[in-house]
Amino acid sequence: WHMTNNQSTAIQSSHIVNYLAHIFKTKKLSTNTIKSYKSAILNLVSDPRTVGNSPCIKEFLRAIDKTEIKSFVNPEIDISPIVLKINKWGDTSGLDNQKLTTKCCWLLSLCGFLRASDIHRIDDARTIITEDTLKLVIIAPKEKQKGQSIERPCKINRHPNHILCPVLAYTVYKASIATELCPTPHANNDSIIVNRLFRHTKHYNKPLSVDSITRHVKNLSVLIKRPPNKPIPKTRAIGATLAATSGVPVENIVLHAFWSNYSMFDTYYRLDRSTQSNMTEAAILRIQQAQHNQPIQTDPVDVEIPYVVARAPVTDLIYYSELLKVTTLVGKDFLRSPLPEKEWKDIIYFCPKSNLMHYTLPTLNDTASVTVKKVDSAFYGVQSTLGNITRPIDFYIYQKTIKNPGSNHKETPDITSSLEVRLLLADAASNITQLIRELVYKTMDLPGRAPKLAEETNDSLFEPEQFDTVVESKKKKQKKLRPRSRRPFLQRQQAAYGNATAPAQNSQQNATHNTNSATANYSNPQAFKTKKI
Repeated sequence: WHMTNNQSTAIQSSHIVNYLAHIFKTKKLSTNTIKSYKSAILNLVSDPRTVGNSPCIKEFLRAIDKTEIKSFVNPEIDISPIVLKINKWGDTSGLDNQKLTTKCCWLLSLCGFLRASDIHRIDDARTIITEDTLKLVIIAPKEKQKGQSIERPCKINRHPNHILCPVLAYTVYKASIATELCPTPHANNDSIIVNRLFRHTKHYNKPLSVDSITRHVKNLSVLIKRPPNKPIPKTRAIGATLAATSGVPVENIVLHAFWSNYSMFDTYYRLDRSTQSNMTEAAILRIQQAQHNQPIQTDPVDVEIPYVVARAPVTDLIYYSELLKVTTLVGKDFLRSPLPEKEWKDIIYFCPKSNLMHYTLPTLNDTASVTVKKVDSAFYGVQSTLGNITRPIDFYIYQKTIKNPGSNHKETPDITSSLEVRLLLADAASNITQLIRELVYKTMDLPGRAPKLAEETNDSLFEPEQFDTVVESKKKKQKKLRPRSRRPFLQRQQAAYGNATAPAQNSQQNATHNTNSATANYSNPQAFKTKKI
């Protein structure tokens, strides 16, 4: 096309744009196909980077992107034809090598969210199989961390249906075909040896290529019904979509597939955006219950696929009229409702202290700086308040226990709730103590990290000997880094030539003895002196 229209001139960015626009209009190609054409044509030019970054080509690609509508309307993924096919094959242990390889490849790809290249890079020597799980290690997959190759773990659970169980399929395949290790160099790095899992059906010592694994997977995926001219969906996309549709949290799907973020799954691998929830029923139910001031009832989500965990439904506590009469304070701003001091004291001091409760706050060590002590005093009141709030809770539990002796109070709902509130208060106070520790290390610029909080036997914030050792090590380090005091270096002052009253004499003698004599006459010879060093 270029030789016909432009004769023998060199390929330029304008020629590439004209050709791409021609095939885009005449052949009705998609945007991704045009970009593939562009990448292939750039390999024919002498400077592909410069031509590819030309404004002409970039503007053309942006223009054709705007002409295409990205559709999220996809057919529902139905894998029942594949399940029927696998059930028709019968028990896994009775399959021939061809069907066994196809079944094992497809199940690992579906349940592990694996590409064909990922399956090809499984190091079978490092595979661990337990009673319930199969743990695989993939050597240097396409995913990277900060440009560095990684080893990706993959955990696949056992299925109760022995015909559809991927762990059983792997076990049978190992016992029948992959009986011995098959070490070969990695596809991208000859120095890395990978013990291949899948082999040729006739030559067990010869590993399957990525294309062969792809064909085995597509032998089953092709059974999925799809519109004409639609490609066969990727198996890892099928597995991730079915898990999301069944209610599995998206963050768990992203972690299992080893994707960098949610956008990667949502943009490239999510084939269906439907859910099992009945949105119409939920919306109308909320409207009806809000009209009648009734609390909203939520039903647990049923899961049809075994080993797929449903996400907990998001629920809100709706305060209806009777509940508002009991809890009148709920409408106030929780963070802007200070209690009057007298009322606070009446509530707290009415309840006695517990003899086993540790009300003494951790004290700072003497070696702490003044700045650290000021920070600690700011938290003192907060921790003291949290400790005193436990007094009404302890006294309430005491009253319930003393009125009903001999009962199993641990199972009483109100006592259980009180203990949970007390536990949350203790957790908040403990987090503040740990925060003070970290602030001490950060403010004093101490080496290392602040020790984690644990039950201490003394009332100090740190173990005295341990803290003094850290402070002393910092002082020694600063002393080593302190520069030695030296006298300033005095450089020899050079004479700056001023207004000369006579030309230099004896130039030949100055050229030979320029460091010992000078014959030029200066207007102020006393202004030029040299210091002895």
